Amino acid sequence: MILLIGLFIFIYSPLSQAQFVLVETSAQGRLFEKDPSLQSQPRKFRFVLDKNIPLQCSTETVFSFNIPTFGKTIAKLSAKIQHLRPEGDTHYWSLAVHPGQTEYGYSIGDDLCPNYGPFRKVNIGIGQLSETKNSVIIRGRNGSSFCSNGTLWVKNRSYVDVYVYEPSLTQPSPILYSSWMKNHGTSAYFEWNTTARTIVKKTIVVTQPGKYRVLATLEGTPHNNPNKVCGQEAATLMSRIILNDKPLSSTSGQVNASPSMGHLVRFFDTPVTLPAGTHNFELQVGANFYGRVTTGGCCGDGIIAIIPDK
Repeated sequence: MILLIGLFIFIYSPLSQAQFVLVETSAQGRLFEKDPSLQSQPRKFRFVLDKNIPLQCSTETVFSFNIPTFGKTIAKLSAKIQHLRPEGDTHYWSLAVHPGQTEYGYSIGDDLCPNYGPFRKVNIGIGQLSETKNSVIIRGRNGSSFCSNGTLWVKNRSYVDVYVYEPSLTQPSPILYSSWMKNHGTSAYFEWNTTARTIVKKTIVVTQPGKYRVLATLEGTPHNNPNKVCGQEAATLMSRIILNDKPLSSTSGQVNASPSMGHLVRFFDTPVTLPAGTHNFELQVGANFYGRVTTGGCCGDGIIAIIPDK
């Protein structure tokens, strides 16, 4: 049976720009810091892109910026992506986030039909910012069987949220995560089903009650996309975060049409207050149609990360 149980749609609501103080301006955008007067951890920065950037058919640096502090870092890209051609081929986008000395920085992506968008798409990267490596670099491309440079664009007002845990808080690491590719290698496939399955899970021990943030991204890949016609998409993929055996947040979306293999990226940015104790997080996925759907292998990863928040 096709599973659509216990869902509620997670609405992404980014922080208000008014909460941030301008740090510096560059040719590509502006860097802000959230509530710098609080002097609490993590330090939160947001880089806002102020220009439109075309994606090329080869992987290149899309944009980059520097962070004026050091420490363990998780960076979340929130890109507005648009297919700017009124006709032609469906193209896919692929973007990776590389903060400092990158520990986790796999690419993910999905498809856009002609004249679709802009849609907000998310990926995350984890690394260590240092005096010699303090840049966050976004790399990516667009592609199709008949790829054209500049078919897809990363639009202005895309942004990157950067959480930095300065050295006093990095023993042990405050960024706890689990990734399918990190756990099983880049060639292994996770097989989806029409009932919810757990792709990754992470257990954390909380000694002091406090605020946390759950970040997750994943790419689901139907190997024979049932959605063939742009504008007539019906087949969907769902994902949800489970905390201690209960749903915490959930999302579903239509797979954009493509002639053969399809791709869909889903994401979470969910605040949660946790009491002291042991807490079990799971990232679960499911499809509302029959046919092979995978994560990993040929295509993108699935990751869940839990970080202390202020």
